[in-house]
Amino acid sequence: MTRPILYLFLILILSSCGSNLREKERLIRYNEVLLTFTPNQVSHFPHDMTQYENWGFYAYYPKSTVYNNKAGLIFTAQVDSASCQKLKRDLEYQNFTMLSMNNDSLIVIGDTINNYSSIRSGYPIPSFIDVKDQFGISDIRLKNRGQIFIIEAVASEFLDEKNLVTGLKLPENWRHGYSRGIVTDEVDYKIIYWLVLW
Repeated sequence: MTRPILYLFLILILSSCGSNLREKERLIRYNEVLLTFTPNQVSHFPHDMTQYENWGFYAYYPKSTVYNNKAGLIFTAQVDSASCQKLKRDLEYQNFTMLSMNNDSLIVIGDTINNYSSIRSGYPIPSFIDVKDQFGISDIRLKNRGQIFIIEAVASEFLDEKNLVTGLKLPENWRHGYSRGIVTDEVDYKIIYWLVLW
């Protein structure tokens, strides 16, 4: 009787150790990815992971996606309602540009179908659908919910010339650049931090 219990105990310990090791490796990888961008570009990303039980990130580099040669980082986490509401209040207090997901002035970087060339004063955000297989976060855009906070959007060339995005139907003033920001979804209590360079 005691032997099966001992085996069960050992299995639990070993699976716990494996889980902790995977979590440490993921945290190390996340920190390595943060270092590939300038400190200013990723200053809004979370650095203290102890507050998140369920989180993931997706980094993409030139030529790593089938869409185009953009680069960037997306971090998503499931949070409780109080944390989501607090983050939204903090972002509102800082007076960042706030938009809804169905705003007509959004320019989706990575969208190879829509033509944004006629938009004169739009706001670039990444195509979250790029990473739907990683987190299933594209539902936020498809259901038109969530608030987008644009922390910074700068038009200029931030990638090497060979990696600059071509072929997208972007406005002339947003042909190249970078944007960063945060999305809060108060329905499913998800938060998304993003950086995209194109």
